[in-house]
Order: sequence, then C-alpha cells, then structure tokens
Amino acid sequence: MLFLCASDLHGFAPGAPGFGATPDALLLLGDLEWSAGRLVGMFPDIPVFGVPGNHDYSVDPFCGTPVENLHGRAVEFGGVRIGGLGGSLRYKPGDDFLFWDAEYREILRKMPPVDIFISHCPPAGLPWCDTPSEEAPWHGAHEGSAALAEYIYRMQPAVVLCGHLHLSAGKRMGKTLVRVVYGVEMFEYSCGLERVFQHKGGLSRADWASQPGPATGRAD
Repeated sequence: MLFLCASDLHGFAPGAPGFGATPDALLLLGDLEWSAGRLVGMFPDIPVFGVPGNHDYSVDPFCGTPVENLHGRAVEFGGVRIGGLGGSLRYKPGDDFLFWDAEYREILRKMPPVDIFISHCPPAGLPWCDTPSEEAPWHGAHEGSAALAEYIYRMQPAVVLCGHLHLSAGKRMGKTLVRVVYGVEMFEYSCGLERVFQHKGGLSRADWASQPGPATGRAD
C-alpha cells in the first residue's frame, strides 16, 4: 500500500511531484495551508487523512480541503490502523493547536495500538529536537513530546510520521521507525508479521519552492 505524506509546505503549491505511481491514500502532517488543496487536487479520488499543524486554525485547519482529521483518534484503512496527533507543544501564548505535554499525554492515554501514527509534533528523544528547559515557562519551539515517545515505546507502531522540524530524517525508537517529513515523500507499507515500511523517495520543501507556484503563509 502506497502513502503520499506531506508536511510543512506552508502554502507552497507547485506542480505535481513525479513519483511515477498513484498513492492509495494521502497523509497530511500539518502546516500545509493552501498546499493541502493542491495536493488533494492532484489525487482527487483517494482517501485523505491528516492532522493540523501548530500554524493551522481550529475553524478550518485544512483551508477548505476535505480531510479526515485524525487528531486524537484512529481509523482503519485497507486493514491498516492509522492514528494521529495534531499541533505542537506550547511554546508561546495563543494559536489553536498548541498543547502542554500533559494534554498530549491525556489524549494519547486513550489512543489504541496502530500500525501508522501521524503527528505534526515529533517525539522527544530525536537528536534534532530542542532540549527541554526546566526553567522556561514554555516548551521549546521545536521540542519533542515526551508523551508521544511514551506512547511509541508502549504501543510500538510500525512507523511514526511527523513534521514541524523542517528537515527530513529518520531514527529508530525501539521497534518503531520515526520519520521526520519536510516536503512530500512516498512510502510503501506492507501489513504482516514483519510490517515492512519502505521509503520511496521525496521532495523537500526547498525542491517544491524551486518549482512554479504561489508561496503564501507562515514558514516557521
């Protein structure tokens, strides 16, 4: 099963990415803004699952694009269980999708086991995250969630796809592959005893920005 994942495009909307295959579903990881509609328009007849980013708004987090919002819930698609978590840790006042880690912990306490977990916020324990400070009144802007890391080690999904850090990288956390997405990437998931998850290539947001298309919205 092929999944096209996108994160942190912040309104960049170039032409169609040339992956050479039509995905079975889209997974949107937040902070896409108007890019969400452009991506869905490229693949109009497939399911779209997503979570909001910290720059998205609760009234219309996907800018009018029909997306099944998985924040705090899970669904089954083609025999694959997919769960999600939106927003990021609270690093400043305001905004609709900023959370204290204790709030994330309460949300994830009710999250069942899944095969694929999509999150805008990364888990704590990644080397690219901000270091937590016990003295600061807020979380770091790119701090990882300890609550999400606890969920990963407890439930061991096959893969966690996250964004927010504005880089593309991967790391194992126990049996789980954590993949940080920045731009658009294609993955193949095979459900079974070994639960294979293969990276099929992608385009960073910088790659997309170099192509024709309007750029709007906030970029941090």
